[in-house]
Amino acid sequence: MTRSHVVRPEITTLRGIACVALVAYHVIGPTSVSGMHLPDSSLWHHAMNALDFLRMPIFAVIAGYVYASRRVDRASLGRFIKGKFMRLAIPLVFMTAVMVALRYAAYGDAISLATALTSHYQHLWFLQSLLIIFVLIALCDSFARLSSKGLAVVALTTLAVSESLTFPNTLSLNGVVYLAPLFLFGIVLREEPALLGKPQIRVGVWFVAVGLLLQQAAPLLGGAEVPRSSLAAALCGCGAAYVLFATCPRIALFEKVGAYSYTIYLWHSVAAAAARETLEHFVALPTVVAFTVLMAIGIIVPIAIHLSVRHIPVLATLMAGLRSPSVPSSASSKFAEPRVGVLLARSANDNSAGTSRAPSGQARTR
Repeated sequence: MTRSHVVRPEITTLRGIACVALVAYHVIGPTSVSGMHLPDSSLWHHAMNALDFLRMPIFAVIAGYVYASRRVDRASLGRFIKGKFMRLAIPLVFMTAVMVALRYAAYGDAISLATALTSHYQHLWFLQSLLIIFVLIALCDSFARLSSKGLAVVALTTLAVSESLTFPNTLSLNGVVYLAPLFLFGIVLREEPALLGKPQIRVGVWFVAVGLLLQQAAPLLGGAEVPRSSLAAALCGCGAAYVLFATCPRIALFEKVGAYSYTIYLWHSVAAAAARETLEHFVALPTVVAFTVLMAIGIIVPIAIHLSVRHIPVLATLMAGLRSPSVPSSASSKFAEPRVGVLLARSANDNSAGTSRAPSGQARTR
């Protein structure tokens, strides 16, 4: 496995920012029948939906960027696939089983575990899609590694195909098509350091502005909703990630959150939903207060889970995606990024926010 210079420390901050945005989306919920059950006309919904082209795309770009620091070769292919299986597939199966059971108990949602595992289920679709992307790019790098230009051609081809064909929910293949161009852009950013050495911030901002304008204006003007797998959405997501990569400094608060981003991703929906049901049963809080409380719970509880299981064999892998229990080190700083804390990006790399908003055509769920 080839190795280049270390990953930029700001990446953990970016994970934290994207993670907070994702937790906020699921706390509010995409519609009035999910999350905090706010009216569809609520400004809270408009604020969260305005970030549709940014949240998951930023995660995907980070994943590609981190992967590019250790691109796979034939010698490391087997080890890489095994690592991804431990990091992504095992927690995916475990969390799917947990959510199927909890949603049946709480909402009466009747879906079999087999169906959930083979379809676009809740926010876990991202893990399923990302796992497939990692396998495909690892095979490509091992037997026919592409240059940055080649990766760009594949990304554009994928976008063109997604505009013409509808991909099934099975194994979240629609998510693969949605995320792959963004993931490949992340690799290109790492492979071509000149892109960040002399950043073209105006270009990135322009892509973001145009994408968001189309997203907001199309429904108001009677047009169809802009698909998340469209060229406009992809350029918007890539532009946002590019601007953040080029300009974002290290921010202590987001860095602390980003260090546990993968565990937060796995558990934030369960934690926030349980807290919301409890609050709604016992007390009525102002929207701002309820949002703040649920945000805190959606972040803090997963961190507590991570800290509780990180030294326990089997549970560390099932509940936090750790390939082996971490060993405390007195030399590490208090807030050093734990081995598991590499969001979806490193989630599948060294070790890898309700329902994430799915690619175009997917039903929104509670």
